[in-house]
Amino acid sequence: MSNASQPGHGGRPSQPDYVTQPDYGAQPGYPSGQPGYPNQPAYQTQQSYVTQPGYSTQLGYAPPYSPTPTNTMAVLSLVLAFLFPPAGVIVGLIARSQLKRSNEQGDGLATAGIILSAVFTAAILLALGSLVMMVVGLSASVQ
Repeated sequence: MSNASQPGHGGRPSQPDYVTQPDYGAQPGYPSGQPGYPNQPAYQTQQSYVTQPGYSTQLGYAPPYSPTPTNTMAVLSLVLAFLFPPAGVIVGLIARSQLKRSNEQGDGLATAGIILSAVFTAAILLALGSLVMMVVGLSASVQ
């Protein structure tokens, strides 16, 4: 069975006839080419308002932001809490004393470093103490 026997197919697919739009030319009162709006008024300037004394006329501008730096020892204390906890306690205490004298941020970091270092140091000492007691107990039971 070929396409020629089906309605609407004469051996090749039929395509609709497209009609081209006529050229209307330029509209009266408008220049040819890109359309525009004739006799458009220019933008008007806004009235300036009188400012009250003590207020600036520049609205919307904030002073430049300069963040206060974070104490390096405080950050180091928190890092050392996970790497070598006894040093984290010492560095954290040094950072706290530096922060009292300076205008730096990092008090929370130093406090967290001290607390974590103290907890990890206590856990390590407890684990070492129990390990020593197990070794002593095993050696006493072997004899």
